[in-house]
Amino acid sequence: MEVNCLVVEVRRGDMVKYAALLVLYGKRANTASPTKRALDSSKVSFADLELVTEATQMMFGAIITIGLPSDYQVLYDSILLEQEELVVGGGFVHSKLLIPSRILEQLPNSQAVEGLVK
Repeated sequence: MEVNCLVVEVRRGDMVKYAALLVLYGKRANTASPTKRALDSSKVSFADLELVTEATQMMFGAIITIGLPSDYQVLYDSILLEQEELVVGGGFVHSKLLIPSRILEQLPNSQAVEGLVK
């Protein structure tokens, strides 16, 4: 099962932070209630590409969950754990990793969220 990593900007008042959403390839991220609740935020939007590539030191199309800045929260739909392995990465073949799905539970700041994918 192939999974894309999307980076979002999260706001509540003056607080701004970033999070990665793991989304099944071909599906859309649900940035409404499930994501807002999990990130304790009032606004979730896709992060500025230039800021993301600079902060992660990864190029567009090659952003993966492993190696993200330590303050990024990682959200994934629990349906991903039903798979034995996942192909995680961006749009470029050379930027993809085959990982055991259970590694998601071991990533720092990671959390399963029901309804993360539309």
